Amino acid sequence: MPGDNTDGYFEDSSQSRGQEMSRRKSNLAFAFFVMEKSRARDMEVFYTYCRVLDDIADDASSPVAEKIRLLKKWEDEIELIYAHIAGEEKAGAGKEKISPLGREVMEVVRRRDVPKEHMLAIIRGVMRDTSPEPFKTFEDLRQYCYGVASAVGLVSICIFGYKNPRTELFAETLGYALQFTNILRDVVDDKLSQNRVYIPQEELDAFGVSAADLADPSKNPACRRLFKMQFFRAKHYFNKARRLVCPEDAKALAPAFIMWNIYECILGRIAAENFKIGKDIIKIPKWKKFLLAFGAVRRAGRLAKAKEKAFGSAAVFGGGVAGLSAALNLAYEGFDVDLFESKSVLGGRAASFKWRDCSAELDNGPHALMGCYKNFLSFVNMFEIPGAFWPPAEGMTFAFPDGSTVTASMGGAGVFEILKFGKIRGFLSARNLLLLLKIKFGLGCGRRGETVSEYLDRNGIGADIRRSFWEPFCLSALNTPPSEASAEVMVDTLKKSLLSGGVAGRLIIPRKPLADSFKNAATEFLKSVGSRVHMSEKITSLNFSGGRLESFTTSSGGSFFPALAVSALPWGSLENLLPEGRLKERIKNISGADILNVYMLSDRKLFDKNHICLVDSPLHWVFDLSDRLPKGASGYLYGITISASSLNPLEAERVAESELKKFFGEFKVVSSVRILCKDATTRADAKTEGARPEMKTEYENFLLTGDWVKSGLPCTLESAAKNSMFSLREIVK
Repeated sequence: MPGDNTDGYFEDSSQSRGQEMSRRKSNLAFAFFVMEKSRARDMEVFYTYCRVLDDIADDASSPVAEKIRLLKKWEDEIELIYAHIAGEEKAGAGKEKISPLGREVMEVVRRRDVPKEHMLAIIRGVMRDTSPEPFKTFEDLRQYCYGVASAVGLVSICIFGYKNPRTELFAETLGYALQFTNILRDVVDDKLSQNRVYIPQEELDAFGVSAADLADPSKNPACRRLFKMQFFRAKHYFNKARRLVCPEDAKALAPAFIMWNIYECILGRIAAENFKIGKDIIKIPKWKKFLLAFGAVRRAGRLAKAKEKAFGSAAVFGGGVAGLSAALNLAYEGFDVDLFESKSVLGGRAASFKWRDCSAELDNGPHALMGCYKNFLSFVNMFEIPGAFWPPAEGMTFAFPDGSTVTASMGGAGVFEILKFGKIRGFLSARNLLLLLKIKFGLGCGRRGETVSEYLDRNGIGADIRRSFWEPFCLSALNTPPSEASAEVMVDTLKKSLLSGGVAGRLIIPRKPLADSFKNAATEFLKSVGSRVHMSEKITSLNFSGGRLESFTTSSGGSFFPALAVSALPWGSLENLLPEGRLKERIKNISGADILNVYMLSDRKLFDKNHICLVDSPLHWVFDLSDRLPKGASGYLYGITISASSLNPLEAERVAESELKKFFGEFKVVSSVRILCKDATTRADAKTEGARPEMKTEYENFLLTGDWVKSGLPCTLESAAKNSMFSLREIVK
């Protein structure tokens, strides 16, 4: 029975002293000093109640049946306490039947008006620790964390004295953040000391990690990737809690902010140590806790005067690079995200297909990145998919129609890096070198409205170096002919890439379809915080009212009412959904440029590098993708890119074969396929560049992202990632 003294609920002095020691060691107890005495005492009592429950579940010497009996006994006692408070005393239900600790708890819940469901939820959460069953899904884990952490927070804010109902959601959210940090910090210790795993089985499976691996994560590199996702989850909930702070309750929440600062410091230490988690648990020294506590008190004062942040649901339209990176950043920043993709696969223009003729997985078109793509590489490196890219190329290889080739090595630093291209005919001419030096030092700017051709004419650049360097660079980087491309954009792009030196100007080529480096892992990260990815669901209408996006509908018939929406749709698709207004008028002035791609299976090897740039040819880049062929397959696989193509697509395969033979001699085409990417990029001419819109629109809660949105960069993967990662995060903070 509840209150039966044989169970020793606070009956002997030795146990009482032990409980008191536990109080003092806890980070929660550390936060009590900022509270008024009566509330601090109530928190002491409540914390002791929580410690008793934890000690029951953690007692390695006690059989599971006994643990369950004791926890159920506490469940009965909580029912009895609330019955007594409500005046529902019946036979045998008097106050004298309640244990000594229970009587203290009863006074606290009566004084602070603590709902019974929170107290019972804590017991149910602790009860889960008596079961050896693994957590199968994130929802299973979330329910457990609600009991052992969020419900604790909900009781705590009753004791703190809150006013705004939204603070209840804050307490629930912060509870998740603290518990997920605990889980990550203790992942090895939990496995070694208790044989417990608090990571869902579906996540272990998705990352190729076994429960046994958690005893020594250093033996499986996949553990680190899994831990990065757990970090992402904890940060989501910390940032979500930050958005939910109500100014009127901020000062009362100072104890919670202390816990917050301590645990977010622990989380930061885990990341700083590169997720190398071992059996030694990270601890924060007492002096550091004092500093964090004082910082939390100051934070409480600031937040009491601060403007409330946007919070709640966020919708992202489009599942390409821009859409996925936007969804991840919004989730990281604490929004509950729904991502909508009209196709059945993610990746957008980076999606892939299986070419049946050779059973190879190929991109919609071959991709080549540059080392200056810092935002895009940061996005894909977040997931650390092994073998996703070849090492940065040591140089760029150019082939000429006379059969000669030149490799310009890269990788150094400083002003003389550009001399590495000296083997290219005409590159070392005085006028060319002078122009490159002027660009590098910010003195060779293009004029407003000036084309690349006009810019080169003005600077006296000869025909040879135009054909072998300037035109290939302009077409590759801007997907626009020099006669139309903006000189301003070309100069800025050249300065940020080749002329930056070091890795910035080196090519980075995917070893597998580009989307494989991010789409599956990105989906797992989103799922890890309860966000949802809706496949084959097209946006069918947008409803704007009062300067805001009020709602939108999808092809499945659903209606959604987001707090924030981010469109990562192509400009043409978005234009069709927008009402008349400034944004729609601006988008009408954007023109697109196609990219034509050809995949070709050859009977012999054409060149020794994994890439080559063709000079004086309608083809521009050729990539050796033979490593993507299945083992035992015969032939050599090449991907060919024709930027800003004016070719008739029906002629592409014939022209590609003819040009390759002109450069590399006779060979037999076993099979070929062409892929036309309509409006693959915006045209980099002055009119289109001027029409590219800002991320912020005339609608308060409706943002734009994507490669075609203004970013200070040409329309590339890097532009898409920069807008969706750096710029978006700055806006929503």
